Amino acid sequence: MQYIVDGVSIEMPDTAVQIVKRALADRDTKLRALDEGFEQFKKKKKEEEETNDRATKDAAAKLTTELATKDAEIAKLKKDLDDSKVTPAQLDQWVKDRSDMLTKAKAILGDALVVEGKSDDEIRKQVVLAHVGDAAKDWDAGQLKTSFISITAKIPAQGQQPYMQQPDYLGDAARILAQSPAAQATVEQAYNERNTWLSDAWKKTVSSQVT
Repeated sequence: MQYIVDGVSIEMPDTAVQIVKRALADRDTKLRALDEGFEQFKKKKKEEEETNDRATKDAAAKLTTELATKDAEIAKLKKDLDDSKVTPAQLDQWVKDRSDMLTKAKAILGDALVVEGKSDDEIRKQVVLAHVGDAAKDWDAGQLKTSFISITAKIPAQGQQPYMQQPDYLGDAARILAQSPAAQATVEQAYNERNTWLSDAWKKTVSSQVT
């Protein structure tokens, strides 16, 4: 029996033809499987390369953003550092202000003033407490500074010997009232009682004259 294999006509028995056909069919099946496997491999490889490429680009973009953020932070820190530098003029002014404040506080409290290790606010508080009392114990820095300025307003910044200034009762009372609604209510009540007494005083005078 004539059988054509790859374009070549071959004479072979029927049994041999069947064997060759099966062998060729098996070969073709394996070749197709190899081709499909190779195509899948190429597709998978391409997908992996694309995924890696996207991941690399994303990582590069993230790193670029982080570097830009860090550069901005560094630039801000450098600016803050430059802005925080104390100039000779600022230093001179701070020394003068503290010296003036200490001179005035010393003029009020004399040797009773504690300076060592004390901040400006703590020194002012000593003076204010000595004049206002416990009403000022919870005052903040701004209130203490305002009261200190009022108390020491008439004291020269330099060259004044320590002395005990007469208390400014009216000024202190006004400051206390500004901070204490309860005290303000008490004063208003006393003021109303005074007005009532004055309005009724003539009745008492007439009554005493009649009797």
